[in-house]
Amino acid sequence: LSLECIQSLLRANNIDVASQLPYLISAIVARYPSCGYDKDMEIFIHSQQDHDFFRRGGATSRQDRNGLISNTAVNLVEPHEELRLALCCAFKCLVDCVVEADAAAMLEPYYSEIIMSLQTCLKDPFNDVKIAASSLLTRLLQIPHNELGAKYFALGLARAALPNCRHRNTTAIIAALDLLEASITVKDEAKGKGAGSAAIIDLTGFRDPNAINIASFYDSEYAVSVNTLAELSSHRNYRVRLRCCKMIESLLTNLPDRYEHEQRLLPYVMLFINDVAAEVQHEALACINKCGRQYERDHSDEIIERRQLGVDGDESIDYDVGLPKPFTSRPSLGARLFVRNNTSRFFGVVLGELSNWRAETRLRSAELLLILTVFCEEHLTKELHSTLNNFVKAIDIELASRHEHGHLNILERIEQVLCLTAKYVDPASYLTLLQSRILGSSPTPRSALFILSSLIKGAPIQRLMRHWLDILSLVSSPNCIGPFSGSQVRVQGLKALINLLNRVDSDNEHVFLSHFENSKDELNQALTSCACALEEVTTEQTLTCLAKLQSLRAAITCNESN
Repeated sequence: LSLECIQSLLRANNIDVASQLPYLISAIVARYPSCGYDKDMEIFIHSQQDHDFFRRGGATSRQDRNGLISNTAVNLVEPHEELRLALCCAFKCLVDCVVEADAAAMLEPYYSEIIMSLQTCLKDPFNDVKIAASSLLTRLLQIPHNELGAKYFALGLARAALPNCRHRNTTAIIAALDLLEASITVKDEAKGKGAGSAAIIDLTGFRDPNAINIASFYDSEYAVSVNTLAELSSHRNYRVRLRCCKMIESLLTNLPDRYEHEQRLLPYVMLFINDVAAEVQHEALACINKCGRQYERDHSDEIIERRQLGVDGDESIDYDVGLPKPFTSRPSLGARLFVRNNTSRFFGVVLGELSNWRAETRLRSAELLLILTVFCEEHLTKELHSTLNNFVKAIDIELASRHEHGHLNILERIEQVLCLTAKYVDPASYLTLLQSRILGSSPTPRSALFILSSLIKGAPIQRLMRHWLDILSLVSSPNCIGPFSGSQVRVQGLKALINLLNRVDSDNEHVFLSHFENSKDELNQALTSCACALEEVTTEQTLTCLAKLQSLRAAITCNESN
């Protein structure tokens, strides 16, 4: 009742708040547990004894990490949930009254007390208290008159909000993300960075491999690092994913030291582009476009030079066709350069995850590669030999376990990645590498043939014609479709041959005939050799290939007579 009376008096605006503020704040703060702040470590302290033990190298975790993996007990001064919520509401009413009166400077002497009292509510077992405290702390950090106080507590509040980002309640997670974003983006103009930007390392679960926590020798729980951002990006509720995407957009565009964290945050934006919710997809695309416009402003000379010299792509490639959803056209130049410049650090990791033991991880990796291919285009093939090796391993796993994880369509997604990659890569780059695997003593010729088949399907017809005869002789060799090549290898070889022959359809037949106008004898000889190789093996696929070869010969004969 007393708290309701206080709120009514504050809303009435008929009392002198300044004269009553010392009594009011001290009375409210007394109903909260005691709390301290270690500025050196930038964390809030709830037990000074445990903190001193940790500083001496004791086998315990840092106090801001309590609750990140398992629930911890909280000391409460007020046992009733409704009263704890009413205390937060009273604080909120007081702050609203002062801010509306344009007298926020009155809160400066009590700023640290308010922050530390409300911070203890972030560990409260009552969800409504956590939500109310997170919302009020977010507003306090955004008050213009309290920049020094906000800068002082920003990193500590960001770390304190991280355990709530793993909460079961969606509203509590969103409130925690609001607080996390507000605390990280507090500007420290003297250092040219966000005052809480170091919390991004905690958010992504990064741990220096050369630093070993002493406590991890005594309890394995202390050796665990949690990638909270990865959990948020795959949360089952689309509202959480949408709020997380908006937070990353704010970090990538508003932080003064955003360049240090772009490579950590960009992979999650790429995943959001492939989200099942259209709203999340559009927000992620808007984030990349905004980052691209920012890149164009920061690197205007490079953008002007590329546009004037016309070095942005190959004229023989239609960049707006064959893109996966949600893309409707080629991304802007700034967006593509922004993604390319930040891909090298994690591209190898994403490729390696294609062979992960968890099927869901392999699927996410394939989806991320598909989005990266749209932005990076031919620049992803700088180390094509290692890229193909990773694809071979991944395809071997999928072909062997397709009966277990076929419902995830991982193999189809990998094929989609390869088809899109072939759009930007000249066949001469990969043909030599795959030829050694197919004709040599490699134990994985079927995976190499699967890759070749997918690349044939996606390659531009003008580029493919230059190597058409070489590919035909390769896929019709005894190692691929011969009677002793093995049934699984033969299936993939015939599939590659069918894809090669199907590329010469009614739309591309004139390109095919004009390309071999001066080398018809060589073409007829290659078609005859292929037909002889197919006649040795009788399957439904070989009959399809023979029928297609016959139609090609008929087209060549008709062209000669004309």
